[in-house]
Amino acid sequence: MNLDAQNGLLNLPSTSLSVTDASGAYLKDADVASTCPLLTPSPPTNALVNPSAGDLDTPTSPIIDGAELTQKLKKVEQGDLSSSNSSVAEPASVQLLHNYLTLTKTAGDGIALQENGTRSAKDVPYERKVENMFFFKWNWPLIRKFCVFGTLLSVLSAVVLVISMVVTLPKTCNPPVKWYQGGLLYEIFPASFQDSNGDEIGDLRGIVQRVEYIKSLGVRGIRLNSIFPAPHYPENFHNISTLFDIEHNLGTMADFENLIKFYHSNEIKVIIDLPVWPLHGDYQQSVPEVLIKNETFHKIENSVSYNQTATDEEQEDSELVESETTITKAIRFWLNHGVDGFYLKGIEKFVHDPYFAQSIREWKLLCGSERILIVNYDTFKLTPKYMHSILLNRIDLVDIKLNFDNGADGLRNQIEQTQEGILWSKPSAPWVQWSTGNVDSHRLSSMLQNTTLGAILIQFILPGTPSLFYGDEIALGEVIDSNGERADLKHLHQLTTMLWQKNDKSNHDSRHNSLPWLPGKPEYKNFNYINAITKMTKLRMENPTIYVNGIWKDSIITCNAAVRYSGNNILVIERWYPRRNTFVIVSNLSNMTQTVDLSSLYYSGTVIVATNTEIQDQRINFNFIRLRSGDSIVLKLDK
Repeated sequence: MNLDAQNGLLNLPSTSLSVTDASGAYLKDADVASTCPLLTPSPPTNALVNPSAGDLDTPTSPIIDGAELTQKLKKVEQGDLSSSNSSVAEPASVQLLHNYLTLTKTAGDGIALQENGTRSAKDVPYERKVENMFFFKWNWPLIRKFCVFGTLLSVLSAVVLVISMVVTLPKTCNPPVKWYQGGLLYEIFPASFQDSNGDEIGDLRGIVQRVEYIKSLGVRGIRLNSIFPAPHYPENFHNISTLFDIEHNLGTMADFENLIKFYHSNEIKVIIDLPVWPLHGDYQQSVPEVLIKNETFHKIENSVSYNQTATDEEQEDSELVESETTITKAIRFWLNHGVDGFYLKGIEKFVHDPYFAQSIREWKLLCGSERILIVNYDTFKLTPKYMHSILLNRIDLVDIKLNFDNGADGLRNQIEQTQEGILWSKPSAPWVQWSTGNVDSHRLSSMLQNTTLGAILIQFILPGTPSLFYGDEIALGEVIDSNGERADLKHLHQLTTMLWQKNDKSNHDSRHNSLPWLPGKPEYKNFNYINAITKMTKLRMENPTIYVNGIWKDSIITCNAAVRYSGNNILVIERWYPRRNTFVIVSNLSNMTQTVDLSSLYYSGTVIVATNTEIQDQRINFNFIRLRSGDSIVLKLDK
């Protein structure tokens, strides 16, 4: 092929293409002719090469003139030849060039040729030139940078998120409890605890001075036995004259509010004893039933909350308060001053009062969910069964005093009867408050002598809330009145003056002597008991195995404590919880040293807390356990 320099057209040489039939002649340049199968058969039939030809057998060999082909291609280029005429009689090579140039022309100027020879862009697709594509105008270097930095930032954010989630995850997943559930409560008789002004009678400011000591024991709440005015206080502290003021020997209302504020700032709650009986008269005499309402009684449920400000309904609320009983008014009054709960002393004497159930409902409604009501276990024993649901739904703690008089067997019976009773009947039942002493009972050390610490460890291992009477943590004894100077105060000898170590901070040296309102001097055993009690309190608060009240599964609560052994005055109690450590306490409540084989129950364990500090943190096999009189050890069982 040669390109004509003058007209710029393709100039084909004048050659002839011979076509023979199948009788023996071969097709000249057949391979060349068969390279265009898309448009027409190759080689083309005679009818296609020359429409005037008759039959395929005619050996006529058409001759394509180069000048003629050049002229036709020129017309195609100029758009003067219709596609219909060019595809009928032209050979494949001509048709291919014709279509190629037509498509090139159309794509070049975006115009198509119609059958009549006119040009139109109606059915021609949009011209797809590079410069007309919109995404080529984007700032691709910037886009690439944005994608790279965006990807890195996303990965970094994901890593930071994962790290923060891991860091903020709680180290333990213990079951939640309220402040009064499982934590240690500390019972104080204010007149015998700490004197702050030198009048040799304990007071509220003295209790504030000892907040660090109380906090070091792991106490969650303190309980003040008697703070109300009474003639000849503290000797006749039961003879209450009013429930709406502070005994002047203890301080003022401002002192009480400061005590509340100070202990709350140290995350310690304050509970007070509220004497439902006796309210008036001498300690040995009966009093009027304070629960009886008058005809203008209204239910408290729709009243304004005790801590709300006055509203338009102030007059109506005032009339409501006038119809309340003395106890209801007192609860409202002390809640306004920040008290966190009440021990209803003597409420068991009114279980048959016609307004008993109504009063319990009102008092709990005033307290709400975070302020608590505590009653003695006798309240449940004496209340008719059809009223038990009222107590179960509105009382928060039930005080049960452990009885060590009958040794290990008697203690086992008391624990098992309590666990099988009404207090473990449903998950919402009140928790047990285990106590070993109070203002109305003998001192623990006076009853058990050298087994005081062992008894406290048993109290702490039981499910529920332990309550410690002041001074029991140092085995404080009762007052000894050898001369009989004050025989009339014999029933108050358990209210011994609290003793403090010489290195404790205090403003008055009288803390080491008996207060003048009690005769004689107190006895105490060992200040080292504090270390064991502190360890036990910490262990209790960190392990749900010990502090939880039971195992709640499928809306049924099961106590997670059991007495495994009680022979020869040796008591063995086990505490467990799903997927947690199991703890066991072994206590010798006898008056002699004993050796016991418990290998049928357990194999081995590590001593966590013990009255005998020599075996602290040791690993012990249960086939040989030697305990001195009064010794107790708390072990974590080996898995």
